[in-house]
Amino acid sequence: MDSKTSLLDDNLYELRNERITINVGGFRNNTFLETLRAIPDTRLSWMAENHPNCPEYDQVLGEYFFDRHPRVFSEVLNYYRTGKLHCPVDICSKLFQEELSYWGINDRDMEPCCWVHYKRQITTEETLKSFHLDNARKVDRRERWRARRRSNALKEFLGSETHLKRGLRERWNKLQPAVWSFLDDPHSSRASWIFILICCLLIVVSVTQFCLGTVASIREDKSTVKILELLDTITSIWFTIEFVLRLVFCPKIFLFIKNPMNWIDFMAILPFYFRMVHLEGTISWLILMRTLRIFKVFSLSFSFQILFRSLISSKNELFLVFVSLLVPIILFSSMIYFAEKDQNTQHFQSIPESFWWAIITVTTVGYGDVCPITKLGKVIGALCAICGVVIVALPVSVIGSNFSYYYIQARTRVQQPRRAKTQTAVSRVPANVMHRHFPSRRSMSYSVNGSVHGRSSVGRNRKINGAAIVRKRQRQKAASENSNNSLELTEMIEQESEI
Repeated sequence: MDSKTSLLDDNLYELRNERITINVGGFRNNTFLETLRAIPDTRLSWMAENHPNCPEYDQVLGEYFFDRHPRVFSEVLNYYRTGKLHCPVDICSKLFQEELSYWGINDRDMEPCCWVHYKRQITTEETLKSFHLDNARKVDRRERWRARRRSNALKEFLGSETHLKRGLRERWNKLQPAVWSFLDDPHSSRASWIFILICCLLIVVSVTQFCLGTVASIREDKSTVKILELLDTITSIWFTIEFVLRLVFCPKIFLFIKNPMNWIDFMAILPFYFRMVHLEGTISWLILMRTLRIFKVFSLSFSFQILFRSLISSKNELFLVFVSLLVPIILFSSMIYFAEKDQNTQHFQSIPESFWWAIITVTTVGYGDVCPITKLGKVIGALCAICGVVIVALPVSVIGSNFSYYYIQARTRVQQPRRAKTQTAVSRVPANVMHRHFPSRRSMSYSVNGSVHGRSSVGRNRKINGAAIVRKRQRQKAASENSNNSLELTEMIEQESEI
């Protein structure tokens, strides 16, 4: 009997030593060390192997403490128990990813049911970063004041004597970001917005001048040609100055060279200078770069950026469209060739020449320059058109869904106001000032007419004041009674001493 009792005590002692308490964000979780060893090479498994010699272990309370998200840790601990990792829908995927990284868990171990929602949020965050939505958010008066100070940096640079006495590097470090934000960010100041608006108008003028220059009747009118040449000179000089300033004041020259729009601007201004040295005939194709400047106007529109990013994010669907169109084009080109080769050799001379008809029919364009004349050929053409409608419609719906999703996300974040960059530290505020400026919850719950939670507080205040007066009178009465009793006691003691 004693041996069984001792064995039971030993088992209870082992279980008590194997069970540990983990306090995460104020929420205590109880588990066994064997459970934490289930997934090796993680923070909790390392903690279980080195128990209790860990810096997070509290010897007094006998528990581990981590100042992390408690809701996420419950899913992490459940992963150790069941071997299945799930991501809650009500938790941000970015936060869940950071917590998994802290606990040393790979997010690829997530279950397929939660992977779609988790990965879509992560992909959306990465895509929206390229939209530069922070520049379009609403700014408060303090931010506008700071932007105005940045815009006036050039004026201070040229007018202040203190800046002239400083080194060139220090003055350059202050001037460069101010000028770059003026040239690149239309939301930095009102002057920057006006400058970029003028650039957009000149781009429209340049493209219009290029298009009108190809009209034969306008080229015969000398006065109109001179006006178009004058507009070309003004726009070319403007864009040359703008390009040089962007090149000089760019933060990183590598990123400037990497941007394709800068190469378009550079090649668009080259024909003007080649025409001055009579070399415009050899590089006439560079004039087409002026039409590509119109993308710079569209780049200022968030809707166009969202459409462009939606196409990039739908690259798999676009590849599916290309592959799915390639197969019916080859198939129907071969079928229409053999159906029309005897009676319509003028339009369908070979299978490669039939590709044009198949492409126009599958994409449901239908120019009508090439068409079958036989009954079998018309049946094949009808099947080709129906197949094209089905093939093109499915990926287009996916692209439209991605555009709608990114558009809603981007517009919602643009409307979100900016965060305050500087906040007063609460720990530096004195207690009396904090009490005066931050009243208690009960005092804040009073309404204008002096009611608490919709009920009048006048009678309640009277009751409180009346009760305080009664308690004060009772304390005074008790104090007087105590003093009378003490006087009586002293008199009795004096009488006994006299006797």
